[in-house]
Amino acid sequence: MIQYRAIRKAMVEALAVYLAAPVVEMNSIGKEPPYPYVTYDFINPAGDPIGFPAVTIEENIMQHTENVSFTVSFQSYADDKADSIEQAMKLRDWFMVEGRWLLKDNVNVVVTHIGGIENRDIQLGDEWERRNGLDIEFRTLNIVKEALRTIDTATIKGAERIG
Repeated sequence: MIQYRAIRKAMVEALAVYLAAPVVEMNSIGKEPPYPYVTYDFINPAGDPIGFPAVTIEENIMQHTENVSFTVSFQSYADDKADSIEQAMKLRDWFMVEGRWLLKDNVNVVVTHIGGIENRDIQLGDEWERRNGLDIEFRTLNIVKEALRTIDTATIKGAERIG
């Protein structure tokens, strides 16, 4: 299983400290935090498999290990357009350096692609909500373990005995 909770916790907590701003799940229930803040959304939390899983057996455990990629979308919200852009750039910088190492070392996740910052402003009535966002692609391991199941005997019908 992909360690979704551990990945999310490591990413969100460290990013909030670095940005000195709340980092909240997109479309979550609750009161909107004061500006500036960042939202995130795991676009495909189960990941997309890359290739075929490697299967290993150790003692009585069969382990299926596969590389998976997943994408997280981030949006920077602020009162001012320049503040929103600068916060998005700071977020991008974190994943280029500090975040890249933190995720690799702590939760076995590597950053594989950092998208460009895009204007995602929307108009709400007469007001504009200033936001800029980017998508970041990651790769990690999906590990599934199961008890080893063996076939001890088999009866093959229609086969003649040899010897």
